Amino acid sequence: MKNKEFEAWITSKGNTLSELCVETKDRTVRCFIPCEVGKPFEIHWRDNGSKKFTAGYIYVDGFACPGRYLQGSGETFRAGARSGPTTERPFVFVPITPGSDGLAPNMSVGSIILKIMETERGPGRPANKVEHLPAYVASQTDSAKTGGACVAFGAPEIHGFEQSPFTWSTKPINPSWNHSYVKFEFKYRTREWLQQQGMLPRDP
Repeated sequence: MKNKEFEAWITSKGNTLSELCVETKDRTVRCFIPCEVGKPFEIHWRDNGSKKFTAGYIYVDGFACPGRYLQGSGETFRAGARSGPTTERPFVFVPITPGSDGLAPNMSVGSIILKIMETERGPGRPANKVEHLPAYVASQTDSAKTGGACVAFGAPEIHGFEQSPFTWSTKPINPSWNHSYVKFEFKYRTREWLQQQGMLPRDP
């Protein structure tokens, strides 16, 4: 999807997921994407030359995850959330199971959101502490919304680089934009759900 100088897309196992029913309103662009339970995914975005220092913020099923900075151009992605100094837990589409019955309904289940904020870069500061990642944020009552899928964090994977001990301090250029220069929302649903809604052709 595209909005202003930015593009964003979701991949799974190296394949870009189809974007269905794309809708743009002001600074926000939305679409539906098909998901396959058991498959990991990555969130990609590109700055095609805004010449603005921007911070990307990621929300999966409403849970805030670390994003990335871009310095006026270029491309980046996130495949998961940091779980330790050298480890990351990947984003994975998983089935909503009966074991989630005790959780409260989550209005944000079914959405992957990328908010890109134009920021003013300040001096360096200590990096954020690694947050505890929840096993689940969806309840059984959320199942009908997505066709039975939600997002979870997979087993930790070792990366070849350690988390930097420092990052930049930032503040929004225009606070009235509610932290979004542009916003991308991917509403993931199972293939069966999308077929039932007429967004995808039924299997032969």
